[in-house]
Amino acid sequence: MIKRILFLVPARLGDALMLSPALALLKQLRPDLSIDILAVSPLGGSIYLHNPNCNNIYVASELQHIDDFIQPYDLLVAAHRDYKILELIEQLKRPVFLIETADEQQSQAQQALNFIQCAFSDTHQKPGPIGYQLFPDTQEHEYAGQLLKNGDKFIGLHLGCHGINKKGSLLPWRRKKQHKKLWPLGSFIHLTKQLEHQHPGY
Repeated sequence: MIKRILFLVPARLGDALMLSPALALLKQLRPDLSIDILAVSPLGGSIYLHNPNCNNIYVASELQHIDDFIQPYDLLVAAHRDYKILELIEQLKRPVFLIETADEQQSQAQQALNFIQCAFSDTHQKPGPIGYQLFPDTQEHEYAGQLLKNGDKFIGLHLGCHGINKKGSLLPWRRKKQHKKLWPLGSFIHLTKQLEHQHPGY
């Protein structure tokens, strides 16, 4: 029976965050499990520092004998096809389950949720929506409070990521091919105009 799981998470913040809903679901289904994080960068690991759904966070580059380190774990799971993750998998002398498939129609977060539901739940129903899990510490709360102390509101639009920049672009004249997960630039412009109309002064 699986009692200890080690999740390998990628280097970038956004990619690492994609696993957080699946960890929340796993903790709901199996609260008895010991869940640890092995990040390929300190930045990727920092997302999980205060997350109650995992026990310990490690950074691969800080481990001297990684093969000995992974021995106590019953299951190793990689959450992303990040090239550093794939390099780490090649170094390990244990099988690693790679969650992410080549299905570009489905988000990394949803693929991870489906894996957890299939592997650890007695039902075959697809998991309901679970949001990304962020647990800021006291200092981060204070910083946010200072930033918003006058009641100001901020709306951020995330136009793309490293993978989209490699495979395609929001800008038609720079686009190499149409990325299936890419929201068109015109949609961002339309949304921004709607927000400006609904919330003057933002």
